[in-house]
Amino acid sequence: MNQKTVSYRTYSLALSKLQAELDLDRTITVYDMGSNFGNEPIRLGVNWSAIGTVPASEAVDFAQRLMDAAKAAEGFEYNGYVVTYGEG
Repeated sequence: MNQKTVSYRTYSLALSKLQAELDLDRTITVYDMGSNFGNEPIRLGVNWSAIGTVPASEAVDFAQRLMDAAKAAEGFEYNGYVVTYGEG
């Protein structure tokens, strides 16, 4: 089996960039779901904090930002890659 790999540095920079683009108010964030442990492939997930009861228009905005984050996590260029350490 020929597993795709990415250096930790390259992966970390790409993930940090994605997180910075999506993390405007810290209510929705994208995280790695454990690829740094062993040889598990990269798989991103989305976390959102409770926002409580809000006006409908604010809920619609939140839902759109959540959808955007989910699409970005799903489309992350290194999903399925295995992180390698000690390389550029």
